[in-house]
Amino acid sequence: MYYLSFLLIMSAIFISPNLYAINSELDLEATPLPVTAQYCKSVHDAGLSLLDNYKDENFSNDLIEYSKSYPVDNDCYRWQLLILNKLRKLSLQPVGYRDYMFARIPSMDDDFKSEFMLHIFRYSLEFKPLSEKEWDTVKASLQVSSEITVLSIMLGLVASSNEGDVELHKQIADLFMMAKANNLAAPEQVDLSRAVELFLTISITQRPDLFASYYNKYFYLLDESGMDNITTEAIEFFNDNQNEVGIKFIEIFIGHASAENGIDKNLFSLLYKMHKEKEFSGFYHHAVTVLVESHPDNIRDIIINANLNRMKKDLLVIEYQLDRPGEYSVEKYALQLFDAKIRKQQKAAEYLVAFGTKSKLVKQDVINKLMSIKISKDKVSSTKLIISLLKVLENIDAQDQQAINVFLWALADTDPTIQRQARSGLESIGPGAMSEYNKNFKTYSVRLQALVIEIMGNFDSGKVTAIKFLSRVTPRNDQMKFAIDDAVAELNEF
Repeated sequence: MYYLSFLLIMSAIFISPNLYAINSELDLEATPLPVTAQYCKSVHDAGLSLLDNYKDENFSNDLIEYSKSYPVDNDCYRWQLLILNKLRKLSLQPVGYRDYMFARIPSMDDDFKSEFMLHIFRYSLEFKPLSEKEWDTVKASLQVSSEITVLSIMLGLVASSNEGDVELHKQIADLFMMAKANNLAAPEQVDLSRAVELFLTISITQRPDLFASYYNKYFYLLDESGMDNITTEAIEFFNDNQNEVGIKFIEIFIGHASAENGIDKNLFSLLYKMHKEKEFSGFYHHAVTVLVESHPDNIRDIIINANLNRMKKDLLVIEYQLDRPGEYSVEKYALQLFDAKIRKQQKAAEYLVAFGTKSKLVKQDVINKLMSIKISKDKVSSTKLIISLLKVLENIDAQDQQAINVFLWALADTDPTIQRQARSGLESIGPGAMSEYNKNFKTYSVRLQALVIEIMGNFDSGKVTAIKFLSRVTPRNDQMKFAIDDAVAELNEF
């Protein structure tokens, strides 16, 4: 973004005082020599040579008197700006020089006044806060300045370590009042919405804490364009700060999101990204949980108003428990598992997955459906359905004999996606399935035995029991022997 690039450049100027001074000197020397080039150089050199005598008691008076003898412009007399930067570099504050330079600002031509004021402004803030009189001079200059100059002043105030928050709040309030009165910048005026947006753009990277308080206070003044721009900036900040600061930061936006004010599509894109990646990102899982718990109504509004098909919206609302009483029925979708159309069965299973632990009410329906698929031996068109139903059983923590039998049946399947979901279910049961393994392990196929042994190797608890069990297993081939050795090695690492 344009302003992001600008901020990086301006930040470098404020943080590295020497940068602009060096560039100014280079620009001066690179300028094609005019007819009076020798004269300009002599005046330039004589002015800078005064800095060598900064320890003399007459240094300040000599510098002021020499400056008074010449105008300030962007050509022959640009050395006056260079002296400001040199003084800042040397941390020198000649007595009276600051007041003298501020007093010259009103007499400058409008086409050069802004640049002249910015140099004095930057130099002054390096040492102490602006006085009320100095700030009045800056404000007067801003009436005929560009938007970029306004942005530069805001950046300087926020980035300065010498400007206290009390003074800063008053100064920003002054700028907002100027914008409201159509007195900020010319000829292209900066209106109130734009002024708020510019300040938020500055503070979002420089002072997130300041951004938060100002956004809370002034967000309603932003027009549609300003709100879009700030939201984009905020999301970028959140993505760059994946920590508690970032979470607290984005909470501010979610807290102000509502159907009445218009839902920003970027907020849904961010929410959906966190939703899809939360299984692979601990930060996103934590962030989306915090946001849903903090602002359930706002999150619901964001989802409902998203440009997404109805089913996907339903699933998100159900999964995050944002549904209203009686809005969705678990029993209704359980009945649809036995619909004649496989597509309707699959959709019903996805809804039951979204219901999470609430699907415990229809556990028997889910098991019955899986058993009917097992009996029919028609898994070709039911793969997606099987996976969803296995996920439902895992979500509701089903650990009875029927559930374990279903998981073992699916684990023996040749489809890797079905097998993977069945394995996840048995791993969640863990040692709870040991009774089944003790009773029927010998009846399993060699392949299934090897898979069960691998699952035992991942037990978080009941490790001693698993090791004793494996010590009694007679390997039926090398694959099983290696599986037992690996599982025992894993279990012994505790």
